Amino acid sequence: MTDSGAIDFMVSQYHKFTTHLDAAEHSMNAGVDLNSGNNFVLLSNSTRVSTAQIDAALTRLMHARMAMGLFDSPETIAYSSLGPEDIFNAAHKKLALTMSQKSIVMLKNEGAAMPVKLSGPGAVKTVAVVGWGANDSYAPLANYMGCGYSSWSPRLSNCSIITPLMAIQERFAAAGAKVTYSHGCDVESNDTSGFSAATAAAKAADLVIFVGGNRNCEGGQGHGGAHCESEGHDRPDLEMPGVQTQLLKELYAANKNTVLLALTGGPISMNWEAANLPAIFVIWCLPRTILLYGIDAHLYMYGMSI
Repeated sequence: MTDSGAIDFMVSQYHKFTTHLDAAEHSMNAGVDLNSGNNFVLLSNSTRVSTAQIDAALTRLMHARMAMGLFDSPETIAYSSLGPEDIFNAAHKKLALTMSQKSIVMLKNEGAAMPVKLSGPGAVKTVAVVGWGANDSYAPLANYMGCGYSSWSPRLSNCSIITPLMAIQERFAAAGAKVTYSHGCDVESNDTSGFSAATAAAKAADLVIFVGGNRNCEGGQGHGGAHCESEGHDRPDLEMPGVQTQLLKELYAANKNTVLLALTGGPISMNWEAANLPAIFVIWCLPRTILLYGIDAHLYMYGMSI
């Protein structure tokens, strides 16, 4: 089975074939049984493939459906009894939380920068959160966010999106620590006007948490800039977009206890960051999961299934 548009793309994007009928014929001959699109409808109405080929494809497709129980009586199929109460319930939220916690990748922890101490000698009392990703409600969401009726549709009112900043504020406030926030810079911009406020906050803090990296393509593929991440969108390079690395250099000069939380769904170059920052975490943009995070001994992520 193909993904949506795959046979069309062999004509329109990859130019392997000149017509959709040619692409469909070669696909079926190569073993494709089901096309997400109408190319096989065109093919079945032509003389390019035999009735035996179509029957073979249909036989394999029907056998797969039978093996999954799709033709069984509804009362014998577990999924038939699922209803609205099975969505967004406590069990699913707990599972999303576990998945989110286990998804974090700690790339670096030099000099025992982590875990963060919240009590006793050397406890963190002031935290400066910096970065466009910290207070961006779309930042933790992937291309298929599951928070609306279609990709990038208006978000549903019960999605309960909590930004990284909100979660960090809540966690540190519970420990009696003060949290400040500075935007710093946008994800794909050369504007450095926010640097001075960010570095001032960094100088006054015990810990700096920078949340940034790659943004998803909100509002349609490519809308978020050349470096945005999305299905069907190629970035021009793997660099940290905009002036984020430049800002990180200034934050690090102001406060060596600077931690990077890299939001990304794919590869991203962090050469300077890896060579200099004491701790780096990758916090993935996960589809159909809302991620928010706080710090408690280690960096944790909390999830809410949608």
